[in-house]
Amino acid sequence: MRKLKIKGKISLMSIFTIIFLLIAILIATLYNVNKLVKNTNNKSLNSNGELALNLINEKYKGDWRIEEGKLYKGKKLFNNDTEFVDIVKEKTNNEVTIFLNDVRVSTTVENEGKRAVGTKASEEVAQKVLKDGQEYTGQAKVLEQPYEVIYIPIKDKSGQNIGMFFVGINQSDINKQVSTMMYTILGITLVIGVLAFIIASLITNNITKHLGEAIKYLGFMAEGNLSLHIPDNLIKRYDEIGELSHSVKLMQESFNKMLLSVKGMSENIEETSESVSIASEETANSSQGVATAIQDVATGVGTQSENLFAITEVLNKFGDNLEQMVKSIEDVYSTFHGINSMTSEGNDKMHQLIQSITEVSNSSKNFGDKINSFGENINKINEITGLINSIADQTNLLALNAAIEAARAGESGKGFAVVAEEIRKLAEQSKVSAEDINVLIRNISEDTDTIIDDSNTMNSELNNQIEVIDTTIISFKNITRAIDKIAPEVKEVNYLANTINEEKNVILQKVEDISSVSEEVSASAEEIAASSEEMGASAEELAATVHSLSDMSKEMMSKVNNFRLMNIDEQSKI
Repeated sequence: MRKLKIKGKISLMSIFTIIFLLIAILIATLYNVNKLVKNTNNKSLNSNGELALNLINEKYKGDWRIEEGKLYKGKKLFNNDTEFVDIVKEKTNNEVTIFLNDVRVSTTVENEGKRAVGTKASEEVAQKVLKDGQEYTGQAKVLEQPYEVIYIPIKDKSGQNIGMFFVGINQSDINKQVSTMMYTILGITLVIGVLAFIIASLITNNITKHLGEAIKYLGFMAEGNLSLHIPDNLIKRYDEIGELSHSVKLMQESFNKMLLSVKGMSENIEETSESVSIASEETANSSQGVATAIQDVATGVGTQSENLFAITEVLNKFGDNLEQMVKSIEDVYSTFHGINSMTSEGNDKMHQLIQSITEVSNSSKNFGDKINSFGENINKINEITGLINSIADQTNLLALNAAIEAARAGESGKGFAVVAEEIRKLAEQSKVSAEDINVLIRNISEDTDTIIDDSNTMNSELNNQIEVIDTTIISFKNITRAIDKIAPEVKEVNYLANTINEEKNVILQKVEDISSVSEEVSASAEEIAASSEEMGASAEELAATVHSLSDMSKEMMSKVNNFRLMNIDEQSKI
């Protein structure tokens, strides 16, 4: 495909396009013809069926009926009578059948050369027409042959379906009609395709012919011949070939102008290059002297920069020592502040401690008072238990006397004796409990005495601690007064040290600025010297380049002279 020329590609594309269109037309035509023939036949069958029934009604008066197993219309018997169906077939060219129920009694349809009387319709047709009372249209098989048909129900005077009226066309006849039409359309399509190919070939030849002429002039231009004129018949075309030819003409004119301009510039370059070469040599000589002078300046500035650098190092060491001193003073000042804060805080804590000890002492005194009161209450309890023991002894004695009196009373005193015995037991139990309480009270009393002694000892120690803390508070106050005297002096020293450090930084910054400027001046001087040397070298290179440019312009002139250009008069005409 890539090796084909445009003519071959256009021809091949035209052939494929025509073939595709022919196939598409044939497919669309076949579909539409089949559809058209089918619709036409359906309409024809419907109209022929209605026409035939109307003709029967006009020709044979009376109702349809079955009598003795035969089909009548009025007085007309249709069994084995083919007169009417033959007339209808002759007029419509359709097959016609009259059914008694689903059996053919009069028909034009033949089976093996004989009329198919006595044969039956299909069950599908009988179901829809005879049982449902509806018309049947469409395709159906008649004696195993495909037909386009219409079945119309035949009704008696009571409206009961007693038969069918059939009109149909054999599908083979329809296919013959379609084939005839298709062959005709195919022939017409082939003729149109051949004519289209011939026309496309003529158009292709015309396009490729003029396109070849435009390409030929491009070939002349590629060979360096720019003096030929492109024919006006190519330029005045209104298609792409005309645009291409016009573009080739414009390109030819542009090349002519450009090459003439190059030729003139080459001559000017050759003249100018000589002047530039002389000026370059003079510039190279001057730049060498400038480079030497600037180098001396750079050396002096470099020495000054080294001296400033030494001064800067001394100032940096002094600054480091000064900063260390300032830092130490700041640490002392911070330490004084910390000591002052801690002293104040310790003084406050001591006051809080005195307050807490005082509260503890007061609580201890209250505790001692409570213990003393508790001892007095224990003594009272001891007295009460003594009284309980005395009462228990008396009760026991009374119970014993009561028991003796009950014994004397005999049987009548037994109940009283039991009560007296129980009272005696209770009295003894009370005495035992009272003695236990006395033991517990003695123990508690001893513990209470011990607690009171400890409490008195603790109060004495708390008083001693309060005296010690008071002495400590006085010491903290003396420390605070001493710190308050020293703090302003330390603050003043810190301020002076910071001021000296800041002034040192200003001096150091100025020295560094001077050193930086000196270094920049030295660097600039060296750069200027280097630039002067480079300028001298560039001037020498420029001189060499100019000589080379002169040689190149001469060579370009020889190349331009190889082109065959239009003269000035021809360009003005264009």
